Amino acid sequence: MCPLGPTASSRPFAGGEEFHNVRRCPAPGWRPGAPILVTTLVLVAAPPVPIDAQRSEFWAAIRDPAWRDARLAVAAARRAIAAGEAGAALEHATRAVQRAPARAPAWVALARSHALGERFAEACAAAEQALSIDPAALDAPDDAFAIAEAAIAGARWPLAARILDRAAGLLEPSRRRAELFAMRGDVALAMGPAHLPEALAAYREAVRQLGRDEPQAGIGLALALWRSGARDEALQLAQEVAARGRPPSRTLDARLPQTERAARRALLAQALGDLEAAEVLWREAGREGPWALADERSTP
Repeated sequence: MCPLGPTASSRPFAGGEEFHNVRRCPAPGWRPGAPILVTTLVLVAAPPVPIDAQRSEFWAAIRDPAWRDARLAVAAARRAIAAGEAGAALEHATRAVQRAPARAPAWVALARSHALGERFAEACAAAEQALSIDPAALDAPDDAFAIAEAAIAGARWPLAARILDRAAGLLEPSRRRAELFAMRGDVALAMGPAHLPEALAAYREAVRQLGRDEPQAGIGLALALWRSGARDEALQLAQEVAARGRPPSRTLDARLPQTERAARRALLAQALGDLEAAEVLWREAGREGPWALADERSTP
């Protein structure tokens, strides 16, 4: 029995209800006259989650359960892209977009999947959707390269320029950054005479890092110089590129318009003294496009 007597009592209230008087009994062994130790429970609120953590993918998955499933689909699409499996990549990326249409990584995966399957218009549309959600969506160099090449192949020059400008600005000086500048020069040159200063600046930066005889940057700068009127300098640079004994690997592939590829071959042929081949190629370059008139007049 509690030494203080009964631990609870009750008496009626004025309204007929009972008022309960509850008295806690001290711990066993307590004697009257001994001090009573009162323990206070202090509740400490957990510190708030840092803003950066709130923005992380972890917290995004907590707030949006659909994104948890979409992230798995994005990861599966990325693995398929790395393995060169365009069909599987497209299947996983499509599921990611269906589950989380407001998430940029899902659209990037879809863009990469379309690019791998050489569906360039679809790749560009998905990339633009990703960028509308997050301007930094294509900051990863591999994504920037792949989608910029898809935009070049699809003649979506402003999109390619936007991607390359941002990606090159984020990278530290390196060969990859220099290659981005060379691609940026290709894009500016393909856009026409109004963008010639951009092309010259981009190619010069690429050549500064890669060397004058690097095929893609070197022949690109040579062609830009030729079209700017600096033909002696252009021929000298083209001769240095030709002396390497191999053609530019990226600029002469199907990612550029046929007229741009023909113009590069024409300048190389002229630098090597093969005027007959140069004449045929300059005429081919002058068939259409923003440089048609200038290239047709380049016939030796």
